[in-house]
Amino acid sequence: MATSSTQLFLATEREPKAGPQTASGPLWQVDLRPLGYNGFTPKGELWGEHFKINSVCFSGDSSLIVTFLTREVVATLSRRDKSSDQVPLRLHAVFIDADKGAVKTASEWPSSEPRGGILPARGGRFIVVTPERLLLYSPSLELLKDFKLRTEDNPPFELAGVYSSPAGGSILLQYNDYHKYWFQWMDPDILQPLRSWEEVLAWITISDTKLAFSHETYTKPTGFLYEVLIRGIDGASQTVCRSVNGDDDCGISPQFISNELLALSTFRGLRLIRSDGTMALVTKFKANEELWRTLSPSANGNRFAVQQFVNKGGSALLDISSHGVFHRIVVFDVPTSQWIYNLEAKSQSITTFPNFALSPDGSKLAVLADGVVEVYQLPSAVSHGGIPH
Repeated sequence: MATSSTQLFLATEREPKAGPQTASGPLWQVDLRPLGYNGFTPKGELWGEHFKINSVCFSGDSSLIVTFLTREVVATLSRRDKSSDQVPLRLHAVFIDADKGAVKTASEWPSSEPRGGILPARGGRFIVVTPERLLLYSPSLELLKDFKLRTEDNPPFELAGVYSSPAGGSILLQYNDYHKYWFQWMDPDILQPLRSWEEVLAWITISDTKLAFSHETYTKPTGFLYEVLIRGIDGASQTVCRSVNGDDDCGISPQFISNELLALSTFRGLRLIRSDGTMALVTKFKANEELWRTLSPSANGNRFAVQQFVNKGGSALLDISSHGVFHRIVVFDVPTSQWIYNLEAKSQSITTFPNFALSPDGSKLAVLADGVVEVYQLPSAVSHGGIPH
């Protein structure tokens, strides 16, 4: 899962377009309902600001892990006996052969809150995240390390954010306590903290060795100043993108694609920028297509997938707001600066916003929607059409 170094070409106004790269059908699909999936969705329960781990991930190129939550049914439950938020929760994981679609095994863990999931680690290992602890497992599901999150040293803090680098070499934990923000930079190979500190940060993303975040300030003469800053685990921060009052918009939600490449989401497009602040690529989408801010990169840094939606309905005359409808997932190939794949909602009969992930080598796309997981084969690299930078 090591990140490779690739050349990036500069391109502008390069929109995703339908064509031979449009998805036809999945390699396979697995219905999770016979395996315990019941569509449970937490309602009115605290998830934490960023504690929403992707429900689908690859553990190595040939193993797929899908997670979902259930709440146990208690036959004697009554309003006088027990409230619904006290009924035990379970985090379920289904392990699937990514090449054949065969279910290999399933496992589950108790959870005190409707938060949790699984993060891939290097060497085919994976980390189970619950509100109380991190659990490191081998590819054969052998427990290697148990790290307790709530200790006597920090009882007021609750886990509110979990950030993982694309290559799986670092994890950042965020704890919140009213107006205090406390961070732990973790080595996922041994589940040990490398550094702990207190700071207020927003729109956080990490690589194996760097931290990037957004910062907004306001002064009366100039207005709003938006900045994206980056720094190593230790050291001073460096501004890599800056805009005043939206001019030369650099985006507000950075996300690492690889150790050296950062994606900045704008209103209807993306900017790719190197960690030294050098602009690498600008791409825009059509006027009716908006970008869902979370991207899914491959672990080798060569590709990323992004979700788009369109706004439908609404009436300014009747003061009715529009609503977002899932439109498609598009895949970008970094070395060639090309959009290489489209998975359209209509053609694949996907009616809800799905979870999705790329395999470490970028050759497969996994999509989870309505309790069904599907894996699609992506095309091999095409010749570049960009301008050498």
